[in-house]
Amino acid sequence: MEFKFVTADTLKNLPEEKQRSMFDNFEELQQLEDLRNEYIQALAKLKHGERAVSKVQQKIAKDQSSLFADTNSKAYKLGNWNPFVNDKSDWFDPKWMFGVENLI
Repeated sequence: MEFKFVTADTLKNLPEEKQRSMFDNFEELQQLEDLRNEYIQALAKLKHGERAVSKVQQKIAKDQSSLFADTNSKAYKLGNWNPFVNDKSDWFDPKWMFGVENLI
């Protein structure tokens, strides 16, 4: 689940609750707000992590290309792999791709 920007009538806000009633799900609304805030903060940390990974990979890729490295080397393949998109890869390693040592 991701929160997305959507087209909406920006002149119409959510209705303000004038008075709490027993039908307003106050606790659940507060829980929903807390979860949304946690998700957005986690997403910001995730994006920062993605940028950090990309920066290191770019350095590896640059170093490998300037050294005329073997395109079959581990460093070359990891430096040119983008783990954040759903593109195919010509190699498979569960540790690098999923963070697990053994799938069996």
